[in-house]
Amino acid sequence: MGLFSRNRTSALESVANAPVGALVTVGDLQTRIAGTLVFENSGDRWVEQCLTTGDGHQIWVSIENFDTTIATRWEVADPGAVVGGPDDKRCTYQGTTYKRSETGTASFVSKGETGCDPSGSVDFVDFQADDGRRLGFERFGEVGARRRSIAVSGNCPNCGAGLAVDPHGRCQHCGAAATVDDGQWGEWEVRIGTDVTNSVSVD
Repeated sequence: MGLFSRNRTSALESVANAPVGALVTVGDLQTRIAGTLVFENSGDRWVEQCLTTGDGHQIWVSIENFDTTIATRWEVADPGAVVGGPDDKRCTYQGTTYKRSETGTASFVSKGETGCDPSGSVDFVDFQADDGRRLGFERFGEVGARRRSIAVSGNCPNCGAGLAVDPHGRCQHCGAAATVDDGQWGEWEVRIGTDVTNSVSVD
């Protein structure tokens, strides 16, 4: 039986339930599932697949059930370009205004390479623009938890060496933080989401 039971298309059902290692097409990108996060909040469940491209680039695709089931591709946003924060009713990013749409705390279970602990919880605050684009803040709250902002493959963004991180998320070669969660919100991470409902499928 699939992860969700209503309002699903077969393509999104396949993506949501695909195992680690499966090949997934997102638009014109060929990717492989490196890891999976399954979230639950007040009876609602959704999944995020951590996908890697052939050159080691990492993206996330979430499968969520609203009035219908949608797929969203998430990319890290530039924290310095965001006006507003998780406590505000509106945020602006690169000239687009986003209105707060949802907030809460979800539990999660992790499989494969996600940069997260096997299980835990995450605070989230979601915003949405009039054109459907989304902006999301997340904060993985356990003390000592490894959050997905810690790079898990590729090269160190500071020294370029093959990435190997210590328990604190720092490069073992140069000591620089191999994370993207810098900015004015402390441990909050910020991401931009675009709709890929009609362009994602399991190969």
